[in-house]
Amino acid sequence: MAKKGMETAKRMSRVAASDSDRTRLRRFLFLWAPIIVIVLVGFYVVALDPAKPTGRTIEASVIGKEEAAGGPSSTSMFRVRFDNGEEAVMFIPERQVPPPPGRILAEEYTTSLLSKRTYRYLRAVGATGTPGTP
Repeated sequence: MAKKGMETAKRMSRVAASDSDRTRLRRFLFLWAPIIVIVLVGFYVVALDPAKPTGRTIEASVIGKEEAAGGPSSTSMFRVRFDNGEEAVMFIPERQVPPPPGRILAEEYTTSLLSKRTYRYLRAVGATGTPGTP
């Protein structure tokens, strides 16, 4: 009869072990697996989703130089207003920027996953729509 009691105790310990394995598996599936997926997708969005050109060029008017919050900066960031009314801040080399009522030509870039739009400077455009001298 003593053997019967020992077998029951062994079976109980197996059941308890399988319950702890099940809870560990559930914790992994419902807690850690989503966290891992979110981190991997976030890494892809930040590091591996480069902006690609759409092939669309847009004319814009230079509004003025963008002032940094910390005072004067060495970068050439300018605020521009596109013909569709949208405004953006973009890098324009100091030597190539026309005076504030001047016009520029910019190319649109978008990312694949989030469709974030950015613009890059191409060249200055004269008042008649022909490329101007930088």
